[in-house]
Amino acid sequence: MTGKWTNGRGHKATERRSGRLLWRIALPFAAGGIVILAVGILAAWYVVRLQNASSDLLDWNVSSIRAAEELEIVIRETRYRLNQFLLTDDRSNLNDAFALRGTTEEWIAEAERLATTAEEKELLNQVRAGYRRFLDESSRLTSGEADAEFVRHMARDILPVEVLRPARLYLDLNEQHLARSSEENKAVADRLVAGLLLLGFCGAVAGLVVGYGLARGISRSIFQLSVPVRDVAGQLDEVVGPVSVSADPALEDLEQILQLVSERVATVIAQLQASQRAAVRAEQLASLGQFAAGLAHELRNPLMSMKILVQAAQERGASAELSGRDLSVLDEEIRRLEQLVQGFLDFARPPETVRRAISLTEVLPPSVNLVAAQAARRGVAVGCEIDPELPPVAADTGQLRQVILNLLLNALDATPSGGRVDVAAHRQNGDAVVSVTDTGCGLPEDLGETIFEPFVSHRETGIGLGLSICRRIVETHHGFITARTRPEGGSVFTFTIPFAASAN
Repeated sequence: MTGKWTNGRGHKATERRSGRLLWRIALPFAAGGIVILAVGILAAWYVVRLQNASSDLLDWNVSSIRAAEELEIVIRETRYRLNQFLLTDDRSNLNDAFALRGTTEEWIAEAERLATTAEEKELLNQVRAGYRRFLDESSRLTSGEADAEFVRHMARDILPVEVLRPARLYLDLNEQHLARSSEENKAVADRLVAGLLLLGFCGAVAGLVVGYGLARGISRSIFQLSVPVRDVAGQLDEVVGPVSVSADPALEDLEQILQLVSERVATVIAQLQASQRAAVRAEQLASLGQFAAGLAHELRNPLMSMKILVQAAQERGASAELSGRDLSVLDEEIRRLEQLVQGFLDFARPPETVRRAISLTEVLPPSVNLVAAQAARRGVAVGCEIDPELPPVAADTGQLRQVILNLLLNALDATPSGGRVDVAAHRQNGDAVVSVTDTGCGLPEDLGETIFEPFVSHRETGIGLGLSICRRIVETHHGFITARTRPEGGSVFTFTIPFAASAN
């Protein structure tokens, strides 16, 4: 009896020990499996949530970029029609410009609907305010009271500055958002792959059952992630062609899919930049047409005078001859043609710039002395003041003297007897600043910055190329030139020239 009882008691003890060992082994695995399962569920929820947010953001950015691009195109088309009117004087171009009003307002409204940040909304408020001003100002055109200068004001001041510039900033801002979203998606893909690999390893350790269930959960998450990716790819199809995404991508395909979408987004940005370059090229061609029209107009005036004199002489028959006054007029018009052609050649084919370190005392005082006699005959005082500590500048001596002489002669022409013209040079950061100031009538308010454009002149005898050549020379020397009317009367032209040590 004792042996039987002992054996029974030992068997029960063994069973208890086996049960405790089984639980000791099973509990860690079960706990690990539950933890992994919970982590897997949380990861799947996070992936789906993150993917939905990324998909919505990409979709929103692509739509915003499209709205911004269409808005920029229709504004440039409106400006192009206004420039065509200036070139051809055909009012149908004005009608075409105003016919774009509905399309423009439609894209402004679409861009406002898609704007989310305060910066985007502020830019679109500027676009709408500028375009509203353009429409208000355009009422003069439709009533027949417009002239070429008024249309030029709208095409060069209102549309580019108040409408096109904030529209372009809005497009750049959305391109930055899209590029940043693309980079964030790639980073998410990298983190997601690492996390999924870790989950896969832990699932294998926890057991085949837990691993199988976890693998199915991951597969389901990847499939859910691929759905909005395919939606974004479908939207890109219309811009860059088909983007192939499998219906059930594998884990190793996830990074490749997101990388492909990122590359296609980069292609969209490149196409937008190419579209911008094409628009700039079209604007340059329009400017070239306006330049050619101005040159033709300037050539036609002296040729017409010469033609009238010759026809008048021919009408007198065999005894036709030109009087001394006629010959004087012909000589004057021929000289004007020569001056115009030479100025055009100087503008179109600028000489090679040979810069060296020179002191402004080598250029400014001699240039002032050249015009001193002419200024004295007109009763105009000329002064010159140079900072004695001014370092040498990097410049072409002949071209720099040409700029100074041109500005001095213009100042003399604008200054009445008893006035004054002053030339000054001082230091500002790494540049030398040269100014030519007069006490004349000042600059016409309607010219503004267009005074530096070809064939723009407020003098009846001017050809409008001198200041254009001055600006080209200054910009070739890595400087800039400005003009303004002084509050006390007269005008001041200022340009900068880099010092020799800082010149490139």
